[in-house]
Amino acid sequence: MLKPCFSVRETPWHGLGRIVMEAPASREALELAGLDWQVESRNIYSGNGAVISGYRANVRSTDDAVLGVVSDRYRIVQNEEAFQFTDDLLGEGVTYETAGSLQGGKKVWMLAKLPEKYIIAGDEVTPYLVFFNSHDGSSGVKVAMTPVRVVCQNTLNLALGSAKRIWTAKHTENVLLRVQNARETLQLANSYMAELGKGIYDLTNIKLSDRKVQEFINEFFPITEDLSDGQRKNNLRLQEDLKARYYNAPDLSWVGKNGWRFVNAVSDFATHADPIRKTRNYNENLFLRTAEFLWQEGHTAHATREEAEEEAVRMLNVYSEFAEKYMAVPVVKGVKSANERFAGALNTYTIEAMMQDGKALQSGTSHFLGQNFAKAFDVQFVNKENKLEYVWATSWGVSTRLMGALIMTHSDDNGLVLPPHLAPIQVVIVPIYKNAEMLAKIDEKVAGIVAKLKAMGMSVKYDNADNKRPGFKFADYEVKGVPVRLVMGGRDLENNTMEVMRRDTLEKETRSCDGIEEYVKDLLEEIQANIYKKALDYRNSRITTVDSYDEFKEKI
Repeated sequence: MLKPCFSVRETPWHGLGRIVMEAPASREALELAGLDWQVESRNIYSGNGAVISGYRANVRSTDDAVLGVVSDRYRIVQNEEAFQFTDDLLGEGVTYETAGSLQGGKKVWMLAKLPEKYIIAGDEVTPYLVFFNSHDGSSGVKVAMTPVRVVCQNTLNLALGSAKRIWTAKHTENVLLRVQNARETLQLANSYMAELGKGIYDLTNIKLSDRKVQEFINEFFPITEDLSDGQRKNNLRLQEDLKARYYNAPDLSWVGKNGWRFVNAVSDFATHADPIRKTRNYNENLFLRTAEFLWQEGHTAHATREEAEEEAVRMLNVYSEFAEKYMAVPVVKGVKSANERFAGALNTYTIEAMMQDGKALQSGTSHFLGQNFAKAFDVQFVNKENKLEYVWATSWGVSTRLMGALIMTHSDDNGLVLPPHLAPIQVVIVPIYKNAEMLAKIDEKVAGIVAKLKAMGMSVKYDNADNKRPGFKFADYEVKGVPVRLVMGGRDLENNTMEVMRRDTLEKETRSCDGIEEYVKDLLEEIQANIYKKALDYRNSRITTVDSYDEFKEKI
């Protein structure tokens, strides 16, 4: 059975791990954590026995367990190499407080204790360096400075999420050669701890009475008369949980009754407490609103109520069509409640989109203003009877919030995923060559392909710049979200082929240059439809139907 982790001296808050009395060095830590195994890259075969190109399986050597399926550009960072990287980063004499694996070995971490000791506000605060690596391709290598002692998934998330500085690297590069870069990024000097120390010092000077602590807790989880019996019971439970973390947590026993202690208690609660009802996303705020710095806004005036209402609905449909057909963002059209509608409007129509974090985002609005603003500002017209009459008005707008919606709906850990209907560059072509003579031949071949693609209405970039390696270009255009990447090397030139990669799924295949323009054009439409369907399926999976406000409060 795979050992999940080890921990030095103290039993972790959640009772996980094997306890050892002395902090080990890397070799012993590797064995204690059950990480003394290798990851092997193996071919993947189809049902008919053919090798599937472009992908490899990461397999644990000891039991042939498949840890993940990755691209053939993925470079494995072995567990032993991870410890060596940390040793090199911190210097000689590094010892490890905890180390372990998650999800059956798909993810591993190690926590090294820095040799320096820091006294902050009269108390000793131990800085750690946490190293995180995944073998399933879900994340790159991450290294961070943190005062958080990692013992489980929650504390790992807290350590990485709250770190002031974090160094990351993709598995497509040689991580082991970037020690100096990591050292400079993390600033493993006193600057980090000095910044941390100032913040902690300020918090320790905020003294808290028991009464004040209770007031803060009441703000988090109020007990008011308008709550149902179930809600009151839940809030009381959460209050007691937070109080226990403030008063009884063993790792806070040395901290006085001050702001620093309360922040630690709240942080522990936020990462470890069970929610009232467990869902895929514990943060269940339904609507997310952000600050806008640029609006597209319009106003119209009409002779009749019917014309104005028709215009308000028409503009909502314009926004909806743009979001779905161009942004590939599915939206729900509807009417805002009286409390949510624009002040002074008779009706506010809205499109709502769901982001990948489970939050809904108001992505555009159209308001039927009636005659309220016309009467307030004396906006009148002469009707057919030659009489003055107040206009019927509308107002509608979207903002740069749509840019955030585009990013939050489609993007992944590799960067942007842009819908082809909006992408400024739909196709990028990258040559791979050994010398100037080969490049000249590829240039000549690609010129005809570029001309055909552009003639069919596609935006194309041929990047034959010699100041960047092909691998850099691949990663750069992935980050920028270019929908389709075409690659031609020497062998492709001989075989009249090109490698085609689609950004949405990262799938690659080799295609003949004959008819490549028709294939790419169809592929762009397929990508557009696929990312829309992916977003739609995710949204539909998160919808809960209710028939009353009481049922809404109960389920949400």
